[in-house]
Amino acid sequence: MKSIAPFRLSVALTSLSLLIANLNGSSKHSEILLEAENGNPTPPFQIFSDTEASAGSYIWAPETEPNAETIEQSLGHATFHVEIPEAGEYELWGKVFTPGAPRTRKDSFFVDVNGEQLTWFVHDWADNWVWRKLTVLDRTRDISFELPAGDNEITISHRVSGTKIDQIKLVPVRPLTSLFGGIDPTEIEASSTKLYENLSPYFHMEPLKVPQFPDQVFSIVDYGAIEGGFELNTEAIAKAIEACADAGGGRVLVPAGRWLTGPIHLKSNVDFHVSEGATVLFSTDRSHYLPVVFTRWEGMECYNYSAPIYANGQKNIALSGKGVLHGQGHSWWGWKRKHQKAAAKALYQMIQDGLPPEERIMGDTVEGLCPNFVQFVNCRDVLIENLTFVDGPMWTLHPIYVDGMVVRAVKVTTSGPNNDGINPDSTRNLLIEDCYFSTGDDCVVLKSGLNEDGWRVGRPTENVVIRNIYGNEGHGGVVIGSEMSGGVRNVYAHDCYFVGTDRGIRLKSMRGRGAFIEDLYCERIKMSDIGGQAIRINSFYSSSTLKPASEVPPSFKNMLFKDISCEGAARAVEITGLEESLVANLKFENIQISANQGFIATDAENITLENVKIETQKGPAFAFHNTQNVELKQVSDGSENSLIPEISGERSANIR
Repeated sequence: MKSIAPFRLSVALTSLSLLIANLNGSSKHSEILLEAENGNPTPPFQIFSDTEASAGSYIWAPETEPNAETIEQSLGHATFHVEIPEAGEYELWGKVFTPGAPRTRKDSFFVDVNGEQLTWFVHDWADNWVWRKLTVLDRTRDISFELPAGDNEITISHRVSGTKIDQIKLVPVRPLTSLFGGIDPTEIEASSTKLYENLSPYFHMEPLKVPQFPDQVFSIVDYGAIEGGFELNTEAIAKAIEACADAGGGRVLVPAGRWLTGPIHLKSNVDFHVSEGATVLFSTDRSHYLPVVFTRWEGMECYNYSAPIYANGQKNIALSGKGVLHGQGHSWWGWKRKHQKAAAKALYQMIQDGLPPEERIMGDTVEGLCPNFVQFVNCRDVLIENLTFVDGPMWTLHPIYVDGMVVRAVKVTTSGPNNDGINPDSTRNLLIEDCYFSTGDDCVVLKSGLNEDGWRVGRPTENVVIRNIYGNEGHGGVVIGSEMSGGVRNVYAHDCYFVGTDRGIRLKSMRGRGAFIEDLYCERIKMSDIGGQAIRINSFYSSSTLKPASEVPPSFKNMLFKDISCEGAARAVEITGLEESLVANLKFENIQISANQGFIATDAENITLENVKIETQKGPAFAFHNTQNVELKQVSDGSENSLIPEISGERSANIR
């Protein structure tokens, strides 16, 4: 690498501007934060002003500047000398903005950390400021650095023009085993159980049958597939699936290697098996996902681009193997801001105008909507196991109108907008177990249709068991809503861990959704470092692109939260009902939460708190506003003082 005169920037533990802590205010997992413009950037890097940037400025090489093919050709550099307080393993992140940068070259920088040189592909691009982690090219593996205590040199060098960088940060790597009680959830493999019985003690649920397949194998290579990641294999894979289905079923095998393809459409009795060492890469050419197929997009039925993996009306199907399915979602993520809102509003207007689903055609380059990653529609007896899913266009696993499904030992790693882990949608008899999620949105989120179209279909999501799942980052751990207009009931979540998610357990809806969320049971949930509320129930959710055409309120009732702990949250519990539709019939038992703020309930009734301890940094541990019939048994704020809850609102009554 060229000799560069570095700008020296020492980072000490006392430097509050450069040392930030995790979300709950603790300093035990500190991050070292640096302003990019303080790295003494050299041309073609320039410093520009932006009120949205952290210190009002950022660095970039304007798009008119030529790209650098190698680090030796690179001229622009920003160099930092960083004083690491404690030796250890660190990840490198950047706060970037990539509007208009050349998509085909994968927006990128060169990076040198203590002489170790890498290319930083910022291909999870967005047209606003976002944090992006240094990973390998296809994001199947994170990159980290073993840094000694004391002085360390980091240089960011120009490669592709047009990408802006505001800040960089070094984040200490926390081994998953330290986050999840000695367990590494990425190492969990599916069991060989063929029948699941007695899954819930709280409601009746039919035994789930794991699909079985004839012992015959159809390798995609035998049907013309070419390894390497450059030749499109859509036709070869389709031929292998067709042959397998015609022969009565079996396994379609993807061998080790890199395989590029367009959409994969599964058929009954087919197990699509991605071998260990295999990565299936999905095309970034949107035209490959046409013709349109029937789908439900954020709760509204329509015809749109095919999901990369799709099945409709099939039974006894599986996705299996220890390989990787990579959606290359970066090619879609800019769609959200540029086209998505207008297209979503156009679709909602079609529904208001009474157009039937077959006339709601959305899949073209003007009005198309971003597809989901894996979508099974009207299917029975589905299995997804062991696979790793990386960077889909949006919602990763999206079963719609599915009856009988097992998702086990799956890993979902994605950071794009609306990149939920799994979104069961008007689906029943479902088990999700032993899965790991690190997502750009919710980990597990249950849905059942949006407003009028959800009422028309009228199919709830019901009989769902979620167990032994691990959420490491994401908007929420277990979430219901906000598109829940078909209703959600009979949900049992237990023995789950959530670390660093924005919320732990979250229910969200709003006036205009109608329907119900009822009979929810959450037990033995452990959480830490939660950015917002550990438990959030919200009938007054307002973050929606589409304004409902009615004021029909949702109904939330019959919920148990038992044996739940949380170490660090912005707020312990927040319940928000509606004056005309109170959140009702809740029991909190054996709860222990440390948080900045405590437990608050507004517009709710019939709440029992038994053996509940809420330790707060400020404000009351327990507060009730316009809430009735609350029974407090053995509740504590962790102090030796007598607990006096804060009560307000003229409709509050019978709180004892």
